[in-house]
Amino acid sequence: MNMLWKSKKKKSTSRPGSVVLTDQNGGAIFDDLPGEKKRMDDNPRIMESQFGESLGLRMSSLRKLLANDTVSLGFPDLVHVAHYDKSRKDEIGEYHYITGIDCSSEAMPIGYLSTLRLSQNWANETISTFCCYNLFSKLDLRIKFENEKAFQVSAIECSSGTQHVPMSEVLWKETFISGVIRAMIFNKDREWKLPGMVEVPVGIDNGIGSAQSIVKSFCEFIPRYKETGTDLSHSPHVSPLNNYLVDALLSFLAMTPRLHHYCISILEEFTESDPKHAVLYQLVKCKVAFKSENSDLLTASSINALVNGYFKDVSKLKKSQLIMLTDLLNLQTEFLIKKSDYNLALPVALYATQLVPDTFNSWYNLADCYIHLKDYESALLAINSVPKLLIMDPCKDAYWSVGFDKLYYRKPQGQGATSSLSSHEYNYALTKLRPVKEKDMNDIVFGKIIMPANSYGCVKSIFENACAQIGPVYGPKSNNLIDFVSNEEIGAVAYTALLERNSLKNKLPWYMQQMYRLLMKIVNLLGWNGLLELRSSIFVMESEHLDYQKRTNPSLRKKRMCEKWLDTLFMEVYQDLKVSLNSPALKDSKSSGLEWELLGLLLVKTANWNEAVACLRTSIMARFDVVAADTLLGLFLSETGKFPLTIDEILSILLGNCSYHSRFYDACQWQNLQVLYKLNEEFGTETLRNRIYAHPMAEKGIVTLIDKCLDWIQQFA
Repeated sequence: MNMLWKSKKKKSTSRPGSVVLTDQNGGAIFDDLPGEKKRMDDNPRIMESQFGESLGLRMSSLRKLLANDTVSLGFPDLVHVAHYDKSRKDEIGEYHYITGIDCSSEAMPIGYLSTLRLSQNWANETISTFCCYNLFSKLDLRIKFENEKAFQVSAIECSSGTQHVPMSEVLWKETFISGVIRAMIFNKDREWKLPGMVEVPVGIDNGIGSAQSIVKSFCEFIPRYKETGTDLSHSPHVSPLNNYLVDALLSFLAMTPRLHHYCISILEEFTESDPKHAVLYQLVKCKVAFKSENSDLLTASSINALVNGYFKDVSKLKKSQLIMLTDLLNLQTEFLIKKSDYNLALPVALYATQLVPDTFNSWYNLADCYIHLKDYESALLAINSVPKLLIMDPCKDAYWSVGFDKLYYRKPQGQGATSSLSSHEYNYALTKLRPVKEKDMNDIVFGKIIMPANSYGCVKSIFENACAQIGPVYGPKSNNLIDFVSNEEIGAVAYTALLERNSLKNKLPWYMQQMYRLLMKIVNLLGWNGLLELRSSIFVMESEHLDYQKRTNPSLRKKRMCEKWLDTLFMEVYQDLKVSLNSPALKDSKSSGLEWELLGLLLVKTANWNEAVACLRTSIMARFDVVAADTLLGLFLSETGKFPLTIDEILSILLGNCSYHSRFYDACQWQNLQVLYKLNEEFGTETLRNRIYAHPMAEKGIVTLIDKCLDWIQQFA
């Protein structure tokens, strides 16, 4: 049943003709930004080949994925706009994807659609539809909007694709937290992103009250963690601390560190008021305390109280409770490793592997402890015992099998924008985008998606060069730029081994990447030859195993069989070391930006940090490289000592990266905000602000964006 409400008029202090959007706490959203205003008509516009195809494909894909149990987080929110072309007496559809819209009620989606209507001067007959997937009840929220006084709100059951369900208070809460989880997970991981997807900052744009409300909503849904799922290529099962809900909560708290203790107090309240799920709240409390600054005593006491209380009698625990205990012991191990107390961490890690042997983190922590204690033989044996995980999460694989991006996007690949619009679609879009000139229009049409450049976050050189040549970097192939540059640029790479080692076919599954890092720790301590000698003294290779079976070599009987995946990993390490150390790019200053990027990424992989930083920095100087920038800033965040770049070099990379992400509608920028937090902690807000103002890249658009971020930091640090 469709439900129709009339909107209520609200008093506004904004200028006439503007619309003030409010979140669930009444805070203004999409109001004037400081400095230059962010125009809402600068959103991407994907032109449909057939009217309504985006809505139909969305529902059929959700239904199919749900039937195969691979729907997971679902798709980003979708905004569809139906225009009427009077000259051809036909409907024309356009749409775009978006995350971060507050769907706790119909207010913000309707406000967003209303703002689009006003800013883009829609005709009276224009109808828009807002969609948001509820991952708990498997419903797709649909808000059909004609104007502020006429709109319909309902939800469609994804299993049938037809049955409409009225929205209740519970369904609104579920839809809201579903959207927040997606916004946080998608923003941190390029493999979830779609080209031209708008990413709105979640909850931090409207003050402490709004952010606290989101934290409380997260905590309220902790008992339903299983319904949110997890990346099955990282963990074989969903657990209280391994799920998208807790991942998103911790990511949100990293954006609002001031709220860590508020979150802990809310979890303590829920522990008292909901004793049935008390252990879940306490587990998450331990994790939140571990992630917060200056909470070591609270972390240790919380873990100790839970181990000695709820998990006291291990012999009586069910499998699900053993998994909870293992999660807690792994957290305790990580805490002790962080405090460099490896002798205490070792027995805890060892016990965790015995409780639930198929838990990846337990074996990883055990091997890491042995490496720190210089017991490399035991470390290799622990690595060999790691359970194999899936090569790719089946839900993420299913997400990309739909092929949303292939429907509408054409990568520039070094050649600039190329249109796939028909002449009628092109001319119609041009009339809707006035005062855009035709010559400018040609620079912003990528296939069937029109991507206007917003002045917010703009650095002209970044927008006009790297952004125009490369476009948005997204999807399973986004770990480097091979899939985003021209064939000519790829063909110009003289040392083809760099292409081979960075190719998609040589991309390691996540669990092998983690073991690779541990092997590189040993290599850095013993050298490659030392690792080989250690391997030969411990393991039997497959060819040697055949000899053992024939009993012709009794000395092999004392050795362990090396797992095939680990044998493969040794070869991967060897190939990477050989290529990275022998690359001509290290001696040839004429290498291209792509070559420097590929070499830098390989050096990061093999833990040659200083050389990696130099190569990635050179790549960015040749042509701004968003993958190199993301990698460098990630290294800066993880570095606890002196980083081999100056503050001005870091700021150059950061400003360029903020601008690049902003060009493709990312106003959330989780990692860039973390970098600003770290710089702010070292230099202070005003000093940092002044250094940015004095920077050569400090154009009006990027300064506006950075000012906004620094305002958030002052509020939430």
